[in-house]
Amino acid sequence: MKVLMPNHFPLQGSGSGIYAMNVALELTKMGHEVLVITPDHQPVPEGEYPYPVQTMIFNNGKNSAQAEVDFNFPCFTTHPKSVTTFYELTDAQMAATIELWRKHMHQAVKAFQPDIIHAHHVWITPYVAAETAVPYVVSVHGTDLMGYRDGPRYRNLAQEGADKAFGLITISRQVTASAKETYNQPDNKLHLIWNGFGYDIFKVLPDVTKTAVLANFNIENNNQPLVSFVGKFTDFKGIDVLLRAAAIYEQVIPG
Repeated sequence: MKVLMPNHFPLQGSGSGIYAMNVALELTKMGHEVLVITPDHQPVPEGEYPYPVQTMIFNNGKNSAQAEVDFNFPCFTTHPKSVTTFYELTDAQMAATIELWRKHMHQAVKAFQPDIIHAHHVWITPYVAAETAVPYVVSVHGTDLMGYRDGPRYRNLAQEGADKAFGLITISRQVTASAKETYNQPDNKLHLIWNGFGYDIFKVLPDVTKTAVLANFNIENNNQPLVSFVGKFTDFKGIDVLLRAAAIYEQVIPG
């Protein structure tokens, strides 16, 4: 099977990028052909991934000569390569972004002839996918739900992308419930597929000690409580909850 996989962000630097990168990898391992389309500041070198990656070139201020548009790629929150958000785009920049996706996706459909499109985020790419004759599914990541709330200019295209999709893949029960309410989709169109993980990375180490693990981060094991946070430092990821909790544990936990 041929799978066209457009993602609104590069394959490195965001959760959805890593998700798309690994889904494409697993599909390739299963014998499917995958073509990924992402924005970036320069083409992804051939051979960097075990599948081809087509790059839409946005402007980071240093690559104006090869950039296809004169602004950076937009995000829902932030990205290591861009702090531009969808919400701050002018109407002209928004139209240019949609048109750039349209150009690359339609060219890919013609050249690659995919059997299915697996888009990420109920946003611009499903809207463009709906213009093709190719069936498509969409992974709902959560930030697109936030975008629907905070970006009224994008609601009609997001809704059309959801309505015309063959199915919506959700990554948690919370996202399932929110997607159903936000896009008003029937239950049989929502498919909960938990985020996977790499067994070769996340595994039990039989002989490891707390002291050895902390030493890797230059932290001394003094048997004091240790609080950690895994996630992007944005309110959407719960950093506000961590800060409120910090005000409590700093008073309660000695040291």
